[in-house]
Amino acid sequence: RLRRPGRWPSSAGQGKDYGRQRVWGAIGWGAAAPLAGWLAGRLGQVWPFVVYLAMMAMTFLSAARFPIHSEGSERSYWSGMRELLADRRWYVFLAVFLVCGVGSSVISNYLFLFMADLGASQATMGLGLSVATLGELPVLFFSGWMLRKWGSRGLLLIGMGV
Repeated sequence: RLRRPGRWPSSAGQGKDYGRQRVWGAIGWGAAAPLAGWLAGRLGQVWPFVVYLAMMAMTFLSAARFPIHSEGSERSYWSGMRELLADRRWYVFLAVFLVCGVGSSVISNYLFLFMADLGASQATMGLGLSVATLGELPVLFFSGWMLRKWGSRGLLLIGMGV
């Protein structure tokens, strides 16, 4: 059975601390960005990709060792997909997020070209990512409280508005 829109999953308290856990990912990202910028400036633009590939390989190897528990499903994937696609509100949701994603990707893809046009060094570009990450930290840290106060639908609307 599909959950009603606007409801947050409550089974066994799963997800209640996701934002506080995700804060550490943002801190790691913010700390690594200036290092990647510095590496690109000193050693060439290939090195951040080499480091990223090595780190992703280590992540893959550690994740491959995680135990995976699967729960039995009452229905097939395709029957669930048919039920989801029968709800017209899903199309509005996808269209809105497509527009938001396009806007976000324009910023992500052209920010560094713009900064380079202004004469910024690659280290400064990496520092720019760190500064942007600072804005995420309070939102992630207080996400549980915000979900309780405004609900998932309210947070989606606030996020799209911002």
